Amino acid sequence: MTTKNKRYPVKEDLILIQELVKDGRKSISDLARLTGLSYTTIRERLNRLMERKLLEIKPLVNSKLVGNTAALVRVKTRNPKKLIDRLCLCNRVLSIIVSNSNNEVLVAIVGKDKLEIIIIVERLIAREEWVEEFQIEYGMLPSDTMIPLRNPYSLCGSCVYRSMYKCSGCLPPLRIRSRS
Repeated sequence: MTTKNKRYPVKEDLILIQELVKDGRKSISDLARLTGLSYTTIRERLNRLMERKLLEIKPLVNSKLVGNTAALVRVKTRNPKKLIDRLCLCNRVLSIIVSNSNNEVLVAIVGKDKLEIIIIVERLIAREEWVEEFQIEYGMLPSDTMIPLRNPYSLCGSCVYRSMYKCSGCLPPLRIRSRS
């Protein structure tokens, strides 16, 4: 195997990824039939891509479940790594961009309304001693935006803000209403 193949996916890997983008629930048998590769080869390629952190298969939820109010939060911090580690645990965080030059972190967050965004920022950012300042700019996500779930363990199981302000909680858990 060449050095290039050790670091980057090869043509067949990209075909697998394309097929999974079309339908992430495709079985290995279906992928084998579509690509002409064997079942074992497909399984090995997928495992290798996931081990190298080049591919993750995660669920997506519609923004209708969590709200489509979005915020871009600009955070000035003395410890960007610590902040990023914390932010990566929250399913309400859509993306994180780090500026290496001035210890700033840009964070895109989603919630049902501005109050919930403030609660999320308070819980994740504002109370940390290494955060120097932050600014919030609000906007809206396009309807039917699909949001990836990265963390199966939410941060707010016994969150004070959740009980005080009745926030809808981090995803998961998704709650199903009974019809009684």
